[in-house]
Amino acid sequence: WRDNVRNVISTIESNKATEEGTQTSSAAQGLTVR
Repeated sequence: WRDNVRNVISTIESNKATEEGTQTSSAAQGLTVR
C-alpha cells in the first residue's frame, strides 16, 4: 500500500506543478499582451 500512497502523492504533486505552470504562463501572457 506504500507504493499506492507514493503514486497518489506523486500524481497530486505533478498536478500542482501543472496548475502552477499554467498560472505562471497565463500571467506571463497577460504581461506580454499589456
